Amino acid sequence: MSEIEITHPSHTETTIKILGTGGTIASKAESNVSTSNYKVDLTVEDLVKAIPDLPTNLNLKYKQLFNLDSKELTSSHLLFLHKEIVESYQIEGIKNFVITHGTDSLEETAFFLELTINFPDITIVLTGSMRPSSNVSSDAIFNLYQAIKVASAPESKNRGVLVVLNDSIGSGFYITKTNANSLDTFKSSGQAGFLGNFVHNQVHYYYPVSKPTSIHFNIDSNKLTKLLDLNNVGKKRRNELPEVSVFYNVQGFNPTLIQLAIDQIGTKAIVIATSGAGSLSEETNEILKFVWEKYAIPVIFSKRSQDGCVTSWALPKFDNDKTFKGAIAGGYLNPQKCRILIQLCLLQNYSIDQIKSVFESDGIFGG
Repeated sequence: MSEIEITHPSHTETTIKILGTGGTIASKAESNVSTSNYKVDLTVEDLVKAIPDLPTNLNLKYKQLFNLDSKELTSSHLLFLHKEIVESYQIEGIKNFVITHGTDSLEETAFFLELTINFPDITIVLTGSMRPSSNVSSDAIFNLYQAIKVASAPESKNRGVLVVLNDSIGSGFYITKTNANSLDTFKSSGQAGFLGNFVHNQVHYYYPVSKPTSIHFNIDSNKLTKLLDLNNVGKKRRNELPEVSVFYNVQGFNPTLIQLAIDQIGTKAIVIATSGAGSLSEETNEILKFVWEKYAIPVIFSKRSQDGCVTSWALPKFDNDKTFKGAIAGGYLNPQKCRILIQLCLLQNYSIDQIKSVFESDGIFGG
Protein backbone atom coordinates (compact mmCIF):
# COMPACT_ATOMS: atom_id res chain seq x y z
CA MET A 1 0.00 0.00 0.00
CA SER A 2 1.34 3.42 -0.89
CA GLU A 3 1.77 6.14 1.67
CA ILE A 4 -1.26 8.41 2.18
CA GLU A 5 -1.36 11.80 3.86
CA ILE A 6 -4.10 13.77 5.62
CA THR A 7 -3.09 17.40 6.04
CA HIS A 8 -4.66 20.52 7.51
CA PRO A 9 -2.37 23.07 5.83
CA SER A 10 -3.35 26.12 7.84
CA HIS A 11 -2.91 24.41 11.19
CA THR A 12 -0.22 21.80 10.63
CA GLU A 13 2.19 21.57 13.55
CA THR A 14 3.01 17.91 14.13
CA THR A 15 3.53 15.13 11.60
CA ILE A 16 2.68 11.60 12.70
CA LYS A 17 3.28 8.52 10.60
CA ILE A 18 0.89 5.66 11.32
CA LEU A 19 2.21 2.24 10.31
CA GLY A 20 -0.30 -0.58 9.91
CA THR A 21 0.77 -4.15 10.63
CA GLY A 22 -2.59 -5.89 11.18
CA GLY A 23 -3.97 -7.55 14.30
CA THR A 24 -7.39 -7.58 15.94
CA ILE A 25 -7.53 -3.80 15.63
CA ALA A 26 -7.64 -4.29 11.85
CA SER A 27 -10.22 -7.09 11.96
CA LYS A 28 -13.91 -7.59 11.25
CA ALA A 29 -16.14 -10.34 12.65
CA GLU A 30 -19.28 -11.89 11.17
CA SER A 31 -21.49 -9.95 13.59
CA ASN A 32 -21.00 -6.82 15.67
CA VAL A 33 -21.29 -8.78 18.92
CA SER A 34 -18.76 -11.45 17.98
CA THR A 35 -15.33 -11.41 19.63
CA SER A 36 -14.02 -14.50 17.85
CA ASN A 37 -13.67 -15.91 14.34
CA TYR A 38 -12.71 -12.53 12.91
CA LYS A 39 -10.42 -11.82 9.99
CA VAL A 40 -7.67 -9.25 9.52
CA ASP A 41 -8.98 -7.34 6.52
CA LEU A 42 -9.12 -3.64 7.46
CA THR A 43 -6.33 -1.34 6.33
CA VAL A 44 -4.69 1.39 8.34
CA GLU A 45 -6.53 3.82 6.05
CA ASP A 46 -9.85 2.29 7.14
CA LEU A 47 -8.88 2.73 10.78
CA VAL A 48 -7.78 6.35 10.45
CA LYS A 49 -10.92 7.30 8.55
CA ALA A 50 -13.04 5.78 11.32
CA ILE A 51 -11.70 8.25 13.91
CA PRO A 52 -14.49 10.84 14.31
CA ASP A 53 -12.63 13.89 15.68
CA LEU A 54 -9.02 14.05 14.61
CA PRO A 55 -7.16 17.09 15.96
CA THR A 56 -6.70 19.70 13.24
CA ASN A 57 -3.13 20.52 14.25
CA LEU A 58 -1.83 17.19 12.95
CA ASN A 59 -0.41 16.11 9.64
CA LEU A 60 -1.13 12.38 9.47
CA LYS A 61 0.67 10.06 7.12
CA TYR A 62 -0.15 6.39 7.08
CA LYS A 63 1.28 3.33 5.42
CA GLN A 64 0.38 -0.36 5.40
CA LEU A 65 3.55 -2.36 5.95
CA PHE A 66 1.76 -5.72 6.20
CA ASN A 67 -1.63 -6.88 7.44
CA LEU A 68 -1.25 -9.98 9.60
CA ASP A 69 -2.33 -11.54 12.82
CA SER A 70 0.63 -10.86 15.12
CA LYS A 71 1.15 -14.57 15.73
CA GLU A 72 2.45 -14.72 12.14
CA LEU A 73 5.17 -12.12 12.63
CA THR A 74 8.84 -13.07 12.43
CA SER A 75 12.13 -11.26 12.83
CA SER A 76 11.79 -10.30 9.16
CA HIS A 77 8.74 -8.19 9.98
CA LEU A 78 10.52 -6.55 12.91
CA LEU A 79 13.43 -5.61 10.68
CA PHE A 80 11.15 -4.18 7.99
CA LEU A 81 9.37 -2.12 10.64
CA HIS A 82 12.71 -0.92 12.03
CA LYS A 83 13.88 0.00 8.53
CA GLU A 84 10.70 1.98 7.83
CA ILE A 85 11.00 3.98 11.05
CA VAL A 86 14.71 4.72 10.60
CA GLU A 87 14.31 5.80 6.97
CA SER A 88 11.24 7.91 7.76
CA TYR A 89 13.21 9.66 10.49
CA GLN A 90 16.45 10.13 8.56
CA ILE A 91 15.05 10.89 5.10
CA GLU A 92 11.63 12.45 5.75
CA GLY A 93 12.40 13.99 9.12
CA ILE A 94 9.41 12.33 10.78
CA LYS A 95 9.79 12.06 14.55
CA ASN A 96 6.39 10.78 15.69
CA PHE A 97 5.09 7.28 14.94
CA VAL A 98 2.04 5.18 15.79
CA ILE A 99 2.08 1.46 15.03
CA THR A 100 -1.14 -0.55 14.92
CA HIS A 101 -0.38 -4.11 15.98
CA GLY A 102 -1.91 -7.37 17.15
CA THR A 103 -1.83 -7.72 20.92
CA ASP A 104 -0.56 -11.32 21.02
CA SER A 105 3.04 -10.38 20.24
CA LEU A 106 2.89 -6.60 20.66
CA GLU A 107 5.22 -6.67 23.66
CA GLU A 108 7.94 -8.38 21.61
CA THR A 109 7.83 -5.74 18.89
CA ALA A 110 7.81 -2.94 21.47
CA PHE A 111 10.80 -4.44 23.29
CA PHE A 112 12.73 -4.94 20.04
CA LEU A 113 12.17 -1.32 18.98
CA GLU A 114 13.10 -0.09 22.46
CA LEU A 115 16.49 -1.78 22.14
CA THR A 116 17.23 -0.85 18.52
CA ILE A 117 15.99 2.73 17.97
CA ASN A 118 17.69 5.42 19.99
CA PHE A 119 17.05 8.80 18.36
CA PRO A 120 16.73 11.35 21.17
CA ASP A 121 13.73 13.26 19.80
CA ILE A 122 11.61 10.39 18.47
CA THR A 123 8.27 9.16 19.81
CA ILE A 124 7.10 5.64 18.97
CA VAL A 125 3.71 4.46 20.20
CA LEU A 126 2.24 0.99 19.70
CA THR A 127 -1.45 0.25 20.05
CA GLY A 128 -3.91 -2.52 19.29
CA SER A 129 -7.23 -3.82 20.52
CA MET A 130 -8.73 -6.84 22.24
CA ARG A 131 -11.96 -6.63 20.26
CA PRO A 132 -12.29 -6.37 16.48
CA SER A 133 -13.11 -2.99 15.00
CA SER A 134 -16.53 -4.27 13.91
CA ASN A 135 -17.56 -5.03 17.50
CA VAL A 136 -20.33 -2.91 19.02
CA SER A 137 -18.11 -2.11 22.01
CA SER A 138 -14.72 -2.29 20.31
CA ASP A 139 -11.72 -0.65 21.92
CA ALA A 140 -9.97 -0.37 18.54
CA ILE A 141 -10.65 3.14 17.28
CA PHE A 142 -10.44 4.84 20.67
CA ASN A 143 -7.11 3.14 21.38
CA LEU A 144 -5.82 4.44 18.05
CA TYR A 145 -7.15 7.92 18.83
CA GLN A 146 -5.39 7.95 22.20
CA ALA A 147 -2.18 6.60 20.66
CA ILE A 148 -2.20 9.53 18.23
CA LYS A 149 -2.72 11.90 21.16
CA VAL A 150 0.28 10.41 22.97
CA ALA A 151 2.45 10.51 19.84
CA SER A 152 1.66 14.20 19.34
CA ALA A 153 2.30 15.21 22.96
CA PRO A 154 5.69 16.96 23.48
CA GLU A 155 6.00 15.39 26.94
CA SER A 156 6.13 11.92 25.31
CA LYS A 157 9.64 12.57 23.98
CA ASN A 158 12.61 10.70 25.47
CA ARG A 159 10.51 8.15 27.33
CA GLY A 160 11.42 5.23 25.09
CA VAL A 161 8.88 3.19 23.14
CA LEU A 162 5.34 3.61 24.50
CA VAL A 163 2.32 1.31 24.47
CA VAL A 164 -1.18 2.81 24.68
CA LEU A 165 -4.31 0.75 25.34
CA ASN A 166 -7.34 1.03 27.60
CA ASP A 167 -6.62 4.61 28.79
CA SER A 168 -3.13 3.66 30.00
CA ILE A 169 0.39 4.55 28.82
CA GLY A 170 3.00 1.87 29.38
CA SER A 171 6.69 1.39 28.69
CA GLY A 172 7.59 -0.84 25.77
CA PHE A 173 10.43 -2.20 27.88
CA TYR A 174 8.24 -3.43 30.74
CA ILE A 175 4.81 -3.98 29.19
CA THR A 176 3.36 -7.49 28.93
CA LYS A 177 0.03 -9.06 28.05
CA THR A 178 -1.49 -10.67 31.15
CA ASN A 179 -4.97 -11.80 30.10
CA ALA A 180 -5.96 -13.69 26.96
CA ASN A 181 -9.45 -12.17 26.83
CA SER A 182 -9.92 -9.05 28.95
CA LEU A 183 -9.64 -5.48 27.65
CA ASP A 184 -7.56 -4.63 30.72
CA THR A 185 -4.80 -7.00 29.71
CA PHE A 186 -1.58 -5.01 29.36
CA LYS A 187 0.38 -4.45 32.55
CA SER A 188 3.95 -3.56 33.40
CA SER A 189 6.01 -6.47 34.68
CA GLY A 190 7.51 -6.30 38.13
CA GLN A 191 6.80 -3.15 40.11
CA ALA A 192 7.35 -0.74 37.22
CA GLY A 193 3.72 0.33 36.81
CA PHE A 194 2.31 2.52 34.07
CA LEU A 195 3.94 5.76 32.96
CA GLY A 196 0.69 7.67 32.66
CA ASN A 197 -2.96 7.75 31.69
CA PHE A 198 -5.64 10.00 30.24
CA VAL A 199 -7.45 12.59 32.36
CA HIS A 200 -10.43 14.17 30.56
CA ASN A 201 -8.92 12.72 27.40
CA GLN A 202 -5.65 14.58 27.92
CA VAL A 203 -2.25 12.91 28.21
CA HIS A 204 -1.11 12.79 31.82
CA TYR A 205 2.28 11.41 32.91
CA TYR A 206 3.03 10.39 36.48
CA TYR A 207 6.81 10.83 36.34
CA PRO A 208 9.44 13.15 34.85
CA VAL A 209 10.98 12.22 31.50
CA SER A 210 13.35 9.24 31.61
CA LYS A 211 14.14 6.15 29.58
CA PRO A 212 13.71 2.66 31.03
CA THR A 213 17.17 1.42 30.05
CA SER A 214 20.48 2.53 28.59
CA ILE A 215 20.86 -0.66 26.54
CA HIS A 216 20.94 -0.03 22.81
CA PHE A 217 21.97 -2.02 19.74
CA ASN A 218 22.92 -0.44 16.44
CA ILE A 219 21.61 -2.69 13.69
CA ASP A 220 21.61 -2.18 9.93
CA SER A 221 18.06 -3.23 9.08
CA ASN A 222 18.56 -2.06 5.51
CA LYS A 223 21.41 -4.54 5.06
CA LEU A 224 19.52 -7.33 6.82
CA THR A 225 16.38 -6.87 4.70
CA LYS A 226 17.87 -6.05 1.30
CA LEU A 227 17.48 -9.61 -0.02
CA LEU A 228 13.95 -10.09 1.30
CA ASP A 229 10.65 -9.71 -0.49
CA LEU A 230 8.11 -8.31 1.96
CA ASN A 231 5.28 -10.03 0.09
CA ASN A 232 6.85 -13.38 0.91
CA VAL A 233 7.91 -12.65 4.47
CA GLY A 234 6.40 -15.21 6.81
CA LYS A 235 5.47 -17.62 4.02
CA LYS A 236 8.83 -19.28 4.41
CA ARG A 237 10.70 -19.22 7.68
CA ARG A 238 13.73 -16.94 7.61
CA ASN A 239 16.40 -16.40 10.25
CA GLU A 240 17.49 -12.78 9.92
CA LEU A 241 18.15 -12.79 13.65
CA PRO A 242 20.05 -15.69 15.23
CA GLU A 243 17.98 -18.77 16.08
CA VAL A 244 17.13 -18.93 19.79
CA SER A 245 15.05 -21.73 21.33
CA VAL A 246 12.68 -21.15 24.25
CA PHE A 247 11.76 -23.99 26.62
CA TYR A 248 9.15 -24.10 29.37
CA ASN A 249 10.05 -26.11 32.44
CA VAL A 250 7.45 -28.47 33.93
CA GLN A 251 7.53 -31.46 36.26
CA GLY A 252 9.27 -34.22 34.35
CA PHE A 253 10.64 -31.89 31.67
CA ASN A 254 12.57 -33.95 29.12
CA PRO A 255 15.90 -32.20 28.50
CA THR A 256 16.59 -34.25 25.36
CA LEU A 257 14.39 -31.64 23.64
CA ILE A 258 17.32 -29.27 24.08
CA GLN A 259 19.61 -31.54 22.08
CA LEU A 260 16.98 -31.76 19.34
CA ALA A 261 16.92 -27.97 19.06
CA ILE A 262 20.67 -27.98 18.57
CA ASP A 263 20.69 -30.83 16.07
CA GLN A 264 17.55 -29.99 14.08
CA ILE A 265 17.43 -26.19 13.91
CA GLY A 266 20.94 -25.14 14.91
CA THR A 267 19.91 -23.03 17.87
CA LYS A 268 22.52 -20.46 18.91
CA ALA A 269 21.20 -19.83 22.42
CA ILE A 270 18.67 -21.29 24.83
CA VAL A 271 16.12 -19.50 26.98
CA ILE A 272 14.36 -21.60 29.60
CA ALA A 273 11.37 -20.52 31.67
CA THR A 274 12.32 -21.96 35.04
CA SER A 275 10.08 -22.86 37.94
CA GLY A 276 10.21 -20.28 40.69
CA ALA A 277 13.24 -18.00 40.51
CA GLY A 278 15.60 -20.22 38.53
CA SER A 279 14.69 -23.76 39.62
CA LEU A 280 15.32 -26.69 37.29
CA SER A 281 15.88 -30.39 37.90
CA GLU A 282 19.45 -31.60 38.42
CA GLU A 283 19.20 -33.55 35.17
CA THR A 284 18.20 -30.46 33.20
CA ASN A 285 20.96 -28.37 34.76
CA GLU A 286 23.53 -31.04 33.89
CA ILE A 287 22.34 -31.08 30.27
CA LEU A 288 22.53 -27.28 30.05
CA LYS A 289 26.05 -27.34 31.46
CA PHE A 290 26.99 -29.96 28.87
CA VAL A 291 25.47 -27.83 26.09
CA TRP A 292 27.67 -24.90 27.07
CA GLU A 293 30.82 -26.96 27.43
CA LYS A 294 30.39 -28.81 24.13
CA TYR A 295 28.74 -26.20 21.89
CA ALA A 296 29.43 -22.86 23.65
CA ILE A 297 25.69 -22.15 23.54
CA PRO A 298 24.65 -19.59 26.18
CA VAL A 299 21.69 -20.42 28.42
CA ILE A 300 19.35 -17.73 29.76
CA PHE A 301 17.49 -18.66 32.94
CA SER A 302 14.14 -16.86 32.88
CA LYS A 303 10.92 -17.60 34.81
CA ARG A 304 7.44 -18.99 34.29
CA SER A 305 5.81 -16.42 36.58
CA GLN A 306 4.81 -13.00 35.29
CA ASP A 307 6.59 -11.12 38.05
CA GLY A 308 9.75 -11.70 40.02
CA CYS A 309 13.43 -11.80 39.18
CA VAL A 310 16.00 -14.49 38.37
CA THR A 311 19.36 -13.23 39.60
CA SER A 312 22.83 -14.73 39.29
CA TRP A 313 22.74 -16.22 42.79
CA ALA A 314 19.90 -18.51 41.62
CA LEU A 315 21.96 -20.07 38.82
CA PRO A 316 22.78 -23.79 39.27
CA LYS A 317 25.87 -24.70 41.29
CA PHE A 318 27.97 -27.80 40.74
CA ASP A 319 30.70 -29.72 42.60
CA ASN A 320 32.98 -26.72 42.95
CA ASP A 321 30.03 -24.57 44.07
CA LYS A 322 30.30 -22.60 40.85
CA THR A 323 27.94 -22.29 37.93
CA PHE A 324 29.02 -22.88 34.33
CA LYS A 325 30.24 -19.82 32.45
CA GLY A 326 27.47 -19.87 29.85
CA ALA A 327 24.70 -19.62 32.47
CA ILE A 328 23.04 -16.18 32.46
CA ALA A 329 20.26 -14.91 34.71
CA GLY A 330 17.34 -13.28 32.87
CA GLY A 331 16.54 -10.88 35.68
CA TYR A 332 13.09 -9.31 35.44
CA LEU A 333 12.66 -10.21 31.77
CA ASN A 334 10.13 -12.82 30.68
CA PRO A 335 11.26 -15.56 28.26
CA GLN A 336 10.08 -13.81 25.10
CA LYS A 337 12.03 -10.67 25.97
CA CYS A 338 15.10 -12.67 27.00
CA ARG A 339 14.96 -14.25 23.56
CA ILE A 340 15.01 -10.92 21.75
CA LEU A 341 17.80 -9.56 23.93
CA ILE A 342 20.08 -12.56 23.40
CA GLN A 343 19.30 -12.50 19.65
CA LEU A 344 20.55 -8.92 19.46
CA CYS A 345 23.64 -9.79 21.50
CA LEU A 346 24.45 -12.67 19.16
CA LEU A 347 23.82 -10.48 16.11
CA GLN A 348 26.56 -8.18 17.41
CA ASN A 349 28.88 -11.17 17.99
CA TYR A 350 29.14 -10.37 21.69
CA SER A 351 31.35 -12.55 23.85
CA ILE A 352 29.81 -14.41 26.78
CA ASP A 353 31.23 -11.79 29.17
CA GLN A 354 29.67 -8.99 27.12
CA ILE A 355 26.33 -10.81 27.08
CA LYS A 356 26.41 -11.18 30.86
CA SER A 357 27.18 -7.49 31.19
CA VAL A 358 24.10 -6.66 29.11
CA PHE A 359 21.87 -8.86 31.25
CA GLU A 360 23.25 -7.17 34.37
CA SER A 361 22.25 -3.75 33.02
CA ASP A 362 19.70 -1.35 34.44
CA GLY A 363 16.11 -2.51 34.13
CA ILE A 364 17.10 -6.19 33.86
CA PHE A 365 19.33 -7.01 36.85
CA GLY A 366 20.17 -10.55 35.81
CA GLY A 367 23.59 -11.44 34.45
